[in-house]
Amino acid sequence: MIPTTPFPTPRIANSPAETMSVVFTPDPPPVLSSVAQAAKDAAEAAAKAPVKVRVCDRYRVVWEGKAFIGGETLSVPTETAERWLKFRFVEKASRGKK
Repeated sequence: MIPTTPFPTPRIANSPAETMSVVFTPDPPPVLSSVAQAAKDAAEAAAKAPVKVRVCDRYRVVWEGKAFIGGETLSVPTETAERWLKFRFVEKASRGKK
C-alpha cells in the first residue's frame, strides 16, 4: 500500500555554504606525574629483567640455539617466560634453601 501523504521536499539553500579553516597541530607530549612515571619506569625495568625458570619433566625447550630438557634451569626474558609458563612448559625456579 502506498502512503497518500507526500514526502517533504528538501529546502534549497540560496547562498553558498560557509567556508571554515582547519589547522592541524602536533599533539604535545603527554605529561605524567612523577609517581606515574616512576611506576612506568619500574614496569619497563621488570619487563626487561630475566626470569629464572625450570623446564618441566616431559618438555624440551630451545633458547638461543641450546636445548634444555626436563629439570634444567635457564634465564629468559619476562615475555618469553610468561608465554612458556602459560603453556606449562616451564615453572618458576625457586631460590632454594639457605
